[in-house]
Amino acid sequence: MNSFAIRVRRKLRLLPQSKALDIYKEATDEFQEFEPLLDFHQEHFANQRASEAALSRQNGTVEIFHASRNYPATVAVATSAKFLDLYNFRESFVDPSGLNARQRQLLLATQRRIEKRNQKAALFEYNTPLHNELSKSGLLITPSHFVGDPSDPLHQDLQRLGYADAAFDFAIHSDVLEHVPNAHVALRECFRILRPGGRLIFTTPMFPMQKNMLRAEIDDAGNLIRHLPDEIHGDNLTGGILTFHNFGWELVEILREIGFTDVGVEVCVEPKLGLFSTNCPIWTSLDPFQPGNMLPIVLKAVKPR
Repeated sequence: MNSFAIRVRRKLRLLPQSKALDIYKEATDEFQEFEPLLDFHQEHFANQRASEAALSRQNGTVEIFHASRNYPATVAVATSAKFLDLYNFRESFVDPSGLNARQRQLLLATQRRIEKRNQKAALFEYNTPLHNELSKSGLLITPSHFVGDPSDPLHQDLQRLGYADAAFDFAIHSDVLEHVPNAHVALRECFRILRPGGRLIFTTPMFPMQKNMLRAEIDDAGNLIRHLPDEIHGDNLTGGILTFHNFGWELVEILREIGFTDVGVEVCVEPKLGLFSTNCPIWTSLDPFQPGNMLPIVLKAVKPR
């Protein structure tokens, strides 16, 4: 299918198809237990760390496929985010639609699960490249963002959503959960707003460790309690946002405890899509306060019918 056909399908709101999506489906591994995922990650770290570092130091450009057309695009390796002298590949390889690596993976992971036209999706960001691309994928998007003014018509707090029960076929968020003080409550809210059979699909930094790490929390009096040095991530609304959690496999167990089924971690390491590890040269056990290397991961779960 050529790029013109992709645009026609989008206009008609037909199911997404692209060379990138075909590659993604073939290159994806799914894990439902921690040990196989850890083994996969350790093997990748041992075998690919040097080549990923070399690609970073080489800088320049590479060719990748993305969801907007069926021939490769030339994209820059570099972004401003780094680990020591190495570029953070999770935030790199920005394609012509404006998606970086993790956002492109989330788009493809969502597209492969769209079953029909006009399924409803709650997306927890607004007016971003991911919002734009998901809107072109045949979904009816209800976007939102978390801002300081609760009167903003698009404001939503993931811990207290203003949506009705069973309102959506998809709940989608990209690197949001680590910034939510009570992640467990936020995931329960995602469960609540999904219809039976609805899908939660999201990214969040997830490290090769069994337990989650609590970096900070809000106590009952509303005070910020810091347990570890501040970890600040950039976002498109503010100069930076505090990280409350570093997640490990415990996050998968929390999803199961809430009641989700078909819970799993979807990993896609594929140079043709610009999907590599984060390129962090530090493995978890070397520094427990900075958990280290990450695979390209999407978490997915289904609300039972």
